[in-house]
Amino acid sequence: MKKLMMLILSGLVAILLLQVIGCEGNAGKRGLTGVIGNTGDPYSQPVPENRYFALAVGNNSLVAHNGAPKLYLAFDTLHANAGDTVVCQRLIGSNVPEVDGIDGGSAEWGDRYTDLVLRKAAIYDNKIETARVRAAYDQNYIYFQVKWTEVADSALGLAVAEDLYPSKWVFDSLVTFGRKEFWSKAVMGDEDRVMLMFEITHLYWFEHDGCLVTCHAGTAGVLPGTNYHSTKSAQARMDIWSWSSITSNPTGYADDKYLDGTGQIPDEFEPLGYSDGIKGDIGRATSITNLFFVYTTSGSTRTISAYRPLYQATTDPDSIATYPIWDWQITAYTATGWRQGFAVPTFITTVPTLSRADIVSRGKFDNGTWTVEFRRLRATGNGDDTKF
Repeated sequence: MKKLMMLILSGLVAILLLQVIGCEGNAGKRGLTGVIGNTGDPYSQPVPENRYFALAVGNNSLVAHNGAPKLYLAFDTLHANAGDTVVCQRLIGSNVPEVDGIDGGSAEWGDRYTDLVLRKAAIYDNKIETARVRAAYDQNYIYFQVKWTEVADSALGLAVAEDLYPSKWVFDSLVTFGRKEFWSKAVMGDEDRVMLMFEITHLYWFEHDGCLVTCHAGTAGVLPGTNYHSTKSAQARMDIWSWSSITSNPTGYADDKYLDGTGQIPDEFEPLGYSDGIKGDIGRATSITNLFFVYTTSGSTRTISAYRPLYQATTDPDSIATYPIWDWQITAYTATGWRQGFAVPTFITTVPTLSRADIVSRGKFDNGTWTVEFRRLRATGNGDDTKF
């Protein structure tokens, strides 16, 4: 009986091994190749939507900038560059603008440009009445070029110049007892500037009045001191590309900011630590303010009692540093060794990071004319930027 059982088990094992291992036979002929299916259309990135935007140009003064509050940016082929319309051309091939502040003309930008009429947008007219704007895009980037010629105005202290020294701290005196510093902020004007402004989310009435509904939006008929910058809506946001001749140009970037509905604060309170609706994108800016102040509070009133720098050059107090002074060239301020007339810049230049470094930009000044160019990803993936 045992022998019979062993024979049966041996047979079953052999059958199982044959099933597992199998026997390799000759392969049959390959069947006919089927019909190739439709490969579909290649991916083509959608044409960006036409939209409104705004432009402002400054000549060495925050209180004297002219602009075009409402412009129309057209990506389709139906519009012509005229009046307040800027056609953004699709770039084909490898020829794209080199963002260097040197006008490459139609070879880089195509044959479209718009000569815009500018008007007073702040307290004073800086006499810059026209600007030439070009715009282009490719699969990944959008590009802008703004070109204008400065105008001198002795009444406002506006000169035709590159304006590389906007302001500085000047040491006046030092009281021996108590070692109290007396500094004066010698304002030599401001900077040359250009700003582009786009909707991130819809701003009510922007398509009608442009950035006038957000900038200098104080109560009608009240002096400019009650102005503030705000979207006047918690949900609405505006993207701001801010280029300036000193606080951004040396870095090769524009300062990337946004405007929201918070902080509706009159302009005159901003130096006291308040801020209006303009805020920086996430990341480090193109510069930091070299300012320390002490103020006293009485009720709702704040009074500044002392100004002085936060930082000085590593070679101070003897170097009398000028712009740009970078963040690796500074140390903490100390009230030692200063002599009357010594100076410290009021801004420290830094390299931007994260979302605040989205906009590559460079400007060149040539015989009274600025050419400023911008490049940014059409979609940065950041909520503080508009998408093209």
